[in-house]
Amino acid sequence: MSGLDGTDGVIVPITVNYLRGDDHKFELGAGLVYENGKWQRGTQEIFPIVYFGYRYQSMDGGVMVRVGVDAISYLERALGAVTTYDDNSGLEPGISLSFGYAF
Repeated sequence: MSGLDGTDGVIVPITVNYLRGDDHKFELGAGLVYENGKWQRGTQEIFPIVYFGYRYQSMDGGVMVRVGVDAISYLERALGAVTTYDDNSGLEPGISLSFGYAF
């Protein structure tokens, strides 16, 4: 798959989520992200990821809305390795928003 800047690669997240609540749910997830790409490191790597969010999904189906925050841990940055990133926190935070239909 080619990116906008002409580089290519694959990212595959594999996560397990825990939902708590009825129609309005707290969502907690954890898993691994497989990355094979030339855009940053040019290697194959696996990183841990965590997710915290809110999900509205009726028990009867219909519209589903999710919003949350996630963080991928780049362990080599946390251990002080030299990288092409601007910070050395070891975490790459992100936000997510999704809409769907459940049946």
